[in-house]
Amino acid sequence: MDSSKLAYRAEVDGLRAIAVVVVILYHAQMVFFGKDWFEGGFLGVDVFFVISGYLITRIILSELQDSGSFSFSTFYERRARRILPMLFAVILASIPFAWHGLLPIDFVAFSKSVLTSIFFGSNFFFYLSATEYGADSALLKPFLHTWSLGVEEQFYLLFPLLAIAAYRYFRRYFLWIVVFLSVLSLMFAQVMEVRDPDMNFYLPFSRFWELAVGAILAYRELYFKTEKSYFLGLLMPVLGVFLIAASVLFFDGKTPHPGFYTIIPIIGVALVIGFATVDVGVGRLLGSRSLVGVGLISYSAYLWHFPIFAFARMGGNVEGNYDKLLLIFSTFLLSVVSYFFIEKPFRNRFSMPIKRLIGILGVVGGGDRCIYVLLHIFRWTLVAI
Repeated sequence: MDSSKLAYRAEVDGLRAIAVVVVILYHAQMVFFGKDWFEGGFLGVDVFFVISGYLITRIILSELQDSGSFSFSTFYERRARRILPMLFAVILASIPFAWHGLLPIDFVAFSKSVLTSIFFGSNFFFYLSATEYGADSALLKPFLHTWSLGVEEQFYLLFPLLAIAAYRYFRRYFLWIVVFLSVLSLMFAQVMEVRDPDMNFYLPFSRFWELAVGAILAYRELYFKTEKSYFLGLLMPVLGVFLIAASVLFFDGKTPHPGFYTIIPIIGVALVIGFATVDVGVGRLLGSRSLVGVGLISYSAYLWHFPIFAFARMGGNVEGNYDKLLLIFSTFLLSVVSYFFIEKPFRNRFSMPIKRLIGILGVVGGGDRCIYVLLHIFRWTLVAI
């Protein structure tokens, strides 16, 4: 494989940092001068979707072009190393707090959300349980945020099959196939926003187009060898950041989403990924050590922040901005520790061979299933009493 095709892009990690910060500030609901300035912070998840589509498609197409084949086992092993260890760590850390802070019926619902998150179906679970994202009651569901992991993993399961089939049999039309499916997905989202907003928010059919925008960016990067323009590299990322920032500041819970309005921040993300470089302007800022550092721990921060805030709210410990800042600080502190002691070791195929990885995840997963059974026994006992 030509390593230049998959060269590390620090500015993309910097964009991850922006995404996770606005999501955390959105869920923190911090008020300054009488206003919550991050009511559109939920769009940080959409930024993650575009980034994921871009990175995954770059991997798939590069491997297909260089070797003519694609290793599903290697691909899914990397996804497992990336996603599962931290997810299990947050689950295990959350169970004692859930046992202490939740009523039995809520504890059973919590256990179901945990199980569905392990199997990357929590987006379906929260939709079917009529959970309105953004409602006050939703802020007390510690694993609500895992709905986005479900969407991404469902994309990882289906898109490689689609991409390989299109590449092998319709290579000349690969880009047009992705564009066509993107338009269908966007149109579906626009229609469902009126008919069933919760389905539109949680399920992958309405989100595919966002990930596909990332796929289109990857295709452009690999197959359209355009000369880089200093002027465009300077101007377009500035416009992109402006579109993202304006959306975060002016979108709110009443903004139809995802749908046509969501095109605004998605174009912003596309302009940053498509034109930014670490040598100039916004790309240099996003590629700075501080933002890249936050980007590297963004997955841990995303997983930790929602349970931390949820359990704190259950205990009545989120009364003002000072409390919220303390929780945000705790989130990033835990994320740094998690990155170095969980994420990095589990991603290393030499220090963590695949057999050991499967063994550890199997033990932890089995423990979770046992806990789930115990929860039902506990509930039945209470009913009997």
